[in-house]
Amino acid sequence: MAILHFCLSFFFTSWVFAPGYTQPIMTWPLAFADPAYDIIKQTAEGGKVGCRKEIGDLNQHLGYQAIKFVGDRRSYVDLRVVSGSAGTLGDFAFVLTVKACSTIGGTVFNYQQDTGPIVSRRVIRDIVLWCNTTHVIVDVISVTGDSLGQIVSEQDMGGNEWVNLALAYDESNPELKLMKSQSDLGLVRLSGIGTNPRLGLPGTLRIGGRLNGTSSQAFAGQAICCVMYDSKIANGDVMNAVDECYSGIWPSSYPSTPVSESTSCEQLKGYFVLESRDMAMGVAMVPLATPTVMSRAMCADKCLRLEQCATFTFSTLDKICKLYDDGNSESRVSILDTNVYTRRDICC
Repeated sequence: MAILHFCLSFFFTSWVFAPGYTQPIMTWPLAFADPAYDIIKQTAEGGKVGCRKEIGDLNQHLGYQAIKFVGDRRSYVDLRVVSGSAGTLGDFAFVLTVKACSTIGGTVFNYQQDTGPIVSRRVIRDIVLWCNTTHVIVDVISVTGDSLGQIVSEQDMGGNEWVNLALAYDESNPELKLMKSQSDLGLVRLSGIGTNPRLGLPGTLRIGGRLNGTSSQAFAGQAICCVMYDSKIANGDVMNAVDECYSGIWPSSYPSTPVSESTSCEQLKGYFVLESRDMAMGVAMVPLATPTVMSRAMCADKCLRLEQCATFTFSTLDKICKLYDDGNSESRVSILDTNVYTRRDICC
């Protein structure tokens, strides 16, 4: 598929509903903070998600710098959307500050409900916002994998600046609406599983790429603030939503003051970690290259010379070196005399 040459700036704003300002249920300031609390640890469970992120531009309104995604499918941020006791959500809105300037399109974000038993077919499992050569598209997918509707916008998204966009859902109609600033980009009435589908919870919101979709184009651009609502928000409340991301009023789990320097993996270039002994990648993982070399050091050198290489396996028996762009642990199989190594500067 040809990809749109565009320089687009996103910012999720609101839909006209009831007057008054509604408080968001979740706020995620996307910023590199102190090295002990990097963006890669900003999930409910902790741990590392995504890599290859860089520090982005300063947002004058919020007063700190954004996260920059480099168009690699390992360059993303996962945000957990928790639900308490609720299994579904009716009215909702996502507010996201994004700026993209790239010669390629890609997936800006993907919300996906956690995998589990299907208790109702009237559930929205995925919401994906992405771009191709000519359009900005929103796909809505049911819990059974069927399409519930699609918004296709042909409006020009040019301009290298922070701009306001909104994606909001009205369960009573049921309609999903996409806006840029205060302009309508599209509206779709969801159908296919009866009336009034609801958003499935809990789930993950991935900024910069698509969940379980490694073949989809990753996002090249920047993001700085994400807010989620469990109710309708008024058209004039866009900046109120953005103000939730001021560093002075970040949620208590975030550091109070961001810093201008990101944690760097530069010092780890050239280093590999031995992740698995007597293991190899399954046939579902297609290698980038399969050279025959004399040692694991030579295999490591091959990997370092290939920008896409994140993981390699080396067989001490037949000297086969296999280079991969992913180190998916779920795809590994037991094989004697073969070990799996991962680059430390990929996800550190």
